[in-house]
Amino acid sequence: MELMITMAIIGIIAVTAIPNMIGWVPRYRMSTGARDVHDAVQLAKIRAVKENVSTVLTFNAGNGSYALFVDNGAGTADADLDGIPDGLNDGVQNGAEATLLQRRLPTDVQITAGPTIAFNSRGFPTGQLTVSLASTAANGGQRTINVTPAGGINITNP
Repeated sequence: MELMITMAIIGIIAVTAIPNMIGWVPRYRMSTGARDVHDAVQLAKIRAVKENVSTVLTFNAGNGSYALFVDNGAGTADADLDGIPDGLNDGVQNGAEATLLQRRLPTDVQITAGPTIAFNSRGFPTGQLTVSLASTAANGGQRTINVTPAGGINITNP
């Protein structure tokens, strides 16, 4: 009799807990994806200052990936012979520019806006200042990673 009562209690708890857990997973993946992108933006800023170079974080909405690289003009030709490589700080990974980080978002999180975020050698952003993420799951939500003109980085939940 005690075993049947224990099994009934476990069954009731399972029936109420499983739907909540199923709804929690997409929100967890969205939070994790947003935190990972936030950390990558922070790393871009830190590496730009530490190495005294420009860094660029690019996003590929097609496959849900992002990459961080040093944008220093390495491996580019100087077509006009002015002494400055023409690919310098162009926001595109040219030649031998080092990749610092390459990651993918969770499968049900997609990039909806924000092709690049760049930082100059002083840690200030140059160009795009937001990245928007959205969940493809019904209740996963959205997150936006914002970079202030002074270089502050935060996550908002629109």
